Amino acid sequence: MIKSDKIYIYPTDTVWGIGGSIYSKNVYEHVLKIKHSSPDKPLSILFSDVSMIKKYFRLPVFMERNWLDRIFSLEATLAVPKNWCKMKIPDWVTGNSDFIAFRYLKFDSIKRIVSETGAPVTTTSLNITGERPIVDEASAKSFHERYAKDAKFIEDGNVIPSGRSSTIVIFHSESEFKFVREGKFKEEINEYLRVLSA
Repeated sequence: MIKSDKIYIYPTDTVWGIGGSIYSKNVYEHVLKIKHSSPDKPLSILFSDVSMIKKYFRLPVFMERNWLDRIFSLEATLAVPKNWCKMKIPDWVTGNSDFIAFRYLKFDSIKRIVSETGAPVTTTSLNITGERPIVDEASAKSFHERYAKDAKFIEDGNVIPSGRSSTIVIFHSESEFKFVREGKFKEEINEYLRVLSA
């Protein structure tokens, strides 16, 4: 297992993000300090492909590649029970939650970060807690200069954040789920999931 204490600032499909290796507690604590967040705040995990997700989680049969591709294309974050994990994920990533939230983005910039850290990355919005997430590169660079000079700034001209927060869906079981944050595509996601609870 490769451990890296490097923090990254990068664009996602929704907003600019900040994070680093899930195995570095220093990264976790530094990100919370930068954001002025609570020390028990859970963070999401960002993967670079479905294969890596399957390596870490025992997912229900219906959550195959095409299903995950569709869900994540709708700006969704999935949260699943900790006991679905196949590999140990540090407790500090999940805080006091019984669930682990994750998503993946098929961007070269994200693949680069995962490759450099040798691990999935913790991810959260780039902003001071209580302020609006940053959605443009100029503001991200300003934040980087003011609050996180030691972070590595990743540019990706092919990624333009939508400016919306992702929809978060918690799965309590294979057929029981609930929305805890509603993004733009909540209705499309709900229709896509409807057959599971039918």
